Amino acid sequence: MEVPVESCVVTLEFEALLRGDDLSARIAEAFGADESLGILTVSGVPGLTPLRERLLPLAREFARLPADVRAAHEHAPSFYAVGWSHGKEKLGGGAPDLAKGSYYNNPLYNRPFDDEALIARFPSFAAPNVWPSQHVPQMEGAFMQLGQVMVRTGLLVAKQCDAYVSARCPAYEAGKLERLLSSSKVCKGRLLHYFATAPGHAPGEGGAPAAAPGADVEGEWSSWCGWHNDHGSLTALVAPLYVREESGEREAPDARAGLYVRSRRGELVRVRIPEDHLAFQIGETAQVHTGGLLQATPHAVRGSCAAGVSRETFAVFMEPEWTCPMAVPDGMDPRLTQTASATRHLPKGVPPLHERWGTAGCPFSACNFGQFTDATFKSFY
Repeated sequence: MEVPVESCVVTLEFEALLRGDDLSARIAEAFGADESLGILTVSGVPGLTPLRERLLPLAREFARLPADVRAAHEHAPSFYAVGWSHGKEKLGGGAPDLAKGSYYNNPLYNRPFDDEALIARFPSFAAPNVWPSQHVPQMEGAFMQLGQVMVRTGLLVAKQCDAYVSARCPAYEAGKLERLLSSSKVCKGRLLHYFATAPGHAPGEGGAPAAAPGADVEGEWSSWCGWHNDHGSLTALVAPLYVREESGEREAPDARAGLYVRSRRGELVRVRIPEDHLAFQIGETAQVHTGGLLQATPHAVRGSCAAGVSRETFAVFMEPEWTCPMAVPDGMDPRLTQTASATRHLPKGVPPLHERWGTAGCPFSACNFGQFTDATFKSFY
């Protein structure tokens, strides 16, 4: 079986971001096209720890509600991009992903748009939030407050990304990533519950028996979340919480569970996020907008080897509105936006960028973020 390596993740100090220090070298180390892992963490974020402690246990609390209650909080018109979602995504081979359940909502606006025709036309972006107020009344406040802290911190990271790219590409619009994200109303939060592993089975309700060691090299490292690239601009996420699914008692993660990335050189790298840090990953939309100067990295989550242990976490996908053009800076070749090395080392089941952007349905010259999102979702849903 492939042996993963441990790697130190680039860490930025919140106060340095707030001061506007020049952190370009650290951005290159974290997000650049050559040797980076596509991820960094931010330390010292005010208020992060108590907000994380308040929200994450609610993922398990909702996931343990009766099936009919959970189903009542699904929102099919938005393609399950609002409210509860379980088993709607596809793993490699087209099987439903039962290993995790997600609660999606906009952490910035409960009702981002009032135009009913627009909501009906773009429901995955524009639909209003759905909350389990009767069953988990604390979720709304905890979700919104932590999400807003994550977005505010992400905008500081975006500003540093802009400075790094501008110094290397004169045609890049100054402040573009920060502008797109600060003006967008379609940010999406995802509260995640990874179901515990039953003895002899993969994680999830009714999961199939786990694969034998070595049977599927990529599958061995993605039992809780399949390999993928984030398709938005910037993803914020907190350190996960591991608990006994039945009792809710805290549990130390086993030595192999957690987040893994596939590096630019094809190495399997385990990533640890300190509990008091926020992590940020670059997505494919920022990769396009910077002409590949920043590059997304494929990642997955490996399930716990210990039976009965679940994983709770929270991610916020920062992305532009659906009308935003998906175009590289003037003078850059869009075909080079994903390097040959990055394409070569994509895990099985992760579609290369050129299969979704630069196609007849999503051409280089006339594609927006909404079309790119549709093309990406069709690969996983």
